[in-house]
Amino acid sequence: MPLSVSLPILVSRREQTKVGHGHLVRNLGLKDIRALITRTVNFVIVHKYNQLMKDFPLNELLSATDATKVRDSLVLIFGHLNKKLKLS
Repeated sequence: MPLSVSLPILVSRREQTKVGHGHLVRNLGLKDIRALITRTVNFVIVHKYNQLMKDFPLNELLSATDATKVRDSLVLIFGHLNKKLKLS
């Protein structure tokens, strides 16, 4: 008698678990959470690049007309990178 009652209960619980898991995923919105995390990470990366590129001395290199000005502009660029990346 106990076996005949236990087996349907176990089968029923197994089916509830399958349905319950899918229901749990939909209710928690794991895809939405993953999308939010991805957007947040992308925002942080873009923000860091914006900080790095703010006041980047590229115009000096673009307007250099001789080797001395190219060298001076490269010194400015690498000085900027060292300052922003705190390598100095």
